[in-house]
Amino acid sequence: MTTAIDPQDMFTDGGSVPQMLWGIPGLSPWALGPAYIMHDWIFLLHRCPNFAVKATPQERAITFDQSALVLAQVGKALIETGLVEDNMLEPIVWAVRTRYARDLWEAPGTAKDCEEPSAVTFRTLTSSRKVVDFKIPPVRRRRI
Repeated sequence: MTTAIDPQDMFTDGGSVPQMLWGIPGLSPWALGPAYIMHDWIFLLHRCPNFAVKATPQERAITFDQSALVLAQVGKALIETGLVEDNMLEPIVWAVRTRYARDLWEAPGTAKDCEEPSAVTFRTLTSSRKVVDFKIPPVRRRRI
C-alpha cells in the first residue's frame, strides 16, 4: 500500500544540517529539498495537532522509522534522475534515524514549532527577500 503525502503550507529550514557542514558538497540545507520538505511535513504532523488535522489518516499514521524511509526514497529518486550531483544520502538518512532525532520526534511541538504560516507572514517574508523558489527541472538524459 502506498500513501500519498501532500505537504501543506508550513515553515521549513530545508534540511536541519549544522551550518558548519554546509560547505561540504551535498550537505546544504537544500541539497535534497523535496525530500527534506516531505520529512518536515511528516514531522509536523506527528508533533503538532494543528497540522495533523490537515492530513489524511495514512499521513498521520507514518512512524518515525517510516519518516526516514520516505526521506531516503525521495532522496534516491532525486539522485537517480540526476537532480542531485553530490550523493550524501546515506549519512543524511543516518542522521534522521539517530536517538537525538527520535527524541525530537517524541517531544511535543512548541508553539513556535507549530506556528502556521499566513498570507501576511508570506507577504512580510517575501517583501524583503525570496525565501525559496524551488523548481524541479526536466530530466536530462546522460550520454554514455
